[in-house]
Amino acid sequence: MIMNRPMWKTRHSRHGFTLVEIMVGMVVGLLALLVVMQVFGSFEGQKRITTGTADTQTSGALALQAVLRETQLAGYGFALFHRGANLLNCTTALNGSTMAGGFSTVPIVIVNGDGAENDTITVRYGGSMSGGIATQITRRDGDVLSVSSNLGCRVGDSLIMSNGGDTCYLLSVEDLPAPATNTTEITLDADGYADLESPLPSGSLPAPGDSPWFASCLGQYREVTFSVADEGDRLLRNGQEIATGIVSMQAQYGISDSAGDSAIQQWVDATGDWANLGNTDRRKRIKAVRVAIVARSSLRDPEPVSQACNQATDPPTGVCAWKDESLGGFDSPAPVIDLSGAADWDHYRYRVFETIIPLRNVVWAKGAM
Repeated sequence: MIMNRPMWKTRHSRHGFTLVEIMVGMVVGLLALLVVMQVFGSFEGQKRITTGTADTQTSGALALQAVLRETQLAGYGFALFHRGANLLNCTTALNGSTMAGGFSTVPIVIVNGDGAENDTITVRYGGSMSGGIATQITRRDGDVLSVSSNLGCRVGDSLIMSNGGDTCYLLSVEDLPAPATNTTEITLDADGYADLESPLPSGSLPAPGDSPWFASCLGQYREVTFSVADEGDRLLRNGQEIATGIVSMQAQYGISDSAGDSAIQQWVDATGDWANLGNTDRRKRIKAVRVAIVARSSLRDPEPVSQACNQATDPPTGVCAWKDESLGGFDSPAPVIDLSGAADWDHYRYRVFETIIPLRNVVWAKGAM
């Protein structure tokens, strides 16, 4: 005979968690979750700092490299080494080219920002593979130049015409004779120079008592300006963004005692006398530039992590370009970097990138100055 199990045994064999046990388990789980989240938050913060620093490093390096690459070309193609052409003497640069905008033969110009505002750097150079070899002009008839040699010239090139005086012309090459003709002529684009305020010299060149005229084909004349956007977070090349996170750019001229000397005696801001390079002696004394670019991390820290530049310490502390110095008895103070105009500026991390760029095309031409 089969008997049913007692009801009390069935009820007591079904064990589970009590309310107290569940609450204890929840407390232990929450404590474990809290520890995990704290560790995760700490590592995530470190990761964001590391990533932000890496991005800042990349942006600053790219910005500095862009400025360095084009500044090294300053004056290329301008035949600075030729005593007859001597384009650094040119104070009246007349543009008769149909392919270029502005025109100047000053290889590099720094425009100093007011106070601690950002500077701008303008670089000018040519793109000729021949380096802008100067050739003497023997005659001009209409739009045709008779020259000693048209080697290195191409149709569409920009051409500078100069006699080493204070006036020079930027023109465009429209045509060249076929090599089989053995003629050395350059046909100019007359549409550009026809409206020049000062007419081109013509006839036999040089005229009696005049200095000889020279033509230099420099490929495409290029004028490139680097600046920091008004918003203060981008580096621009001719108005186009090339790097983000850039909040400041400062630059100075490295000047020598004389045009024929290449030793840097002083670093100066582009202020006072050095704000105007119409003086040919001053422009010939500029042998190098030094540039400081400040990149900012995109991550805002809850507490201040940066401080203003302090030049009293050695080395300087805070967001500085370089240390104030004295060379040969001349003071060369560093440019001022002041970021305090931005909200919570000290809650961000910064990296300063700096370099000295010799103007090699000017240095190599010192014998012609």
